[in-house]
Amino acid sequence: MGRTTNYRSKITEIVCVNEQQRAETRKVVRMLDALEHAGVPESQGFCNQVAAATGYSRNRVSDVFSGKAIINPRFVKALCSAFGLEEGYIINGDGNILTQQINATGTDVAITEAVKVLQRMPELDRWYSVGVLKELEEHPDAFYARHRPRQKTKE
Repeated sequence: MGRTTNYRSKITEIVCVNEQQRAETRKVVRMLDALEHAGVPESQGFCNQVAAATGYSRNRVSDVFSGKAIINPRFVKALCSAFGLEEGYIINGDGNILTQQINATGTDVAITEAVKVLQRMPELDRWYSVGVLKELEEHPDAFYARHRPRQKTKE
């Protein structure tokens, strides 16, 4: 207990003798990348966190990330569902990494980014921004009518 495993270096050390092994290795690397992007970096308790979220045992999760176990579609589905990851990205590198832009704590990334922006603003600007958001919430059609760029009309 207490040690941090570096699955990324373990998986890249595996000698791949055929295309299937290379594909599995790439999937593991994409899973690690996606989890890090979702706010779940490799650190102490990494496998426990993934196991708790997916319903798989800690040993099975460790075996998958270290290349000792084949990645089955159910594992990918459980991982993607638990952390908001895009299955297409994990399986073959297609599409976005995150499906709903939700981070590991379950917070919408847009909300997190908005808070960061507001924190950097002077207080008066923060209150103005809150007013704009309230106007958008209460009267979206009127707000967008004033703030969306106008389309050029054909002459």
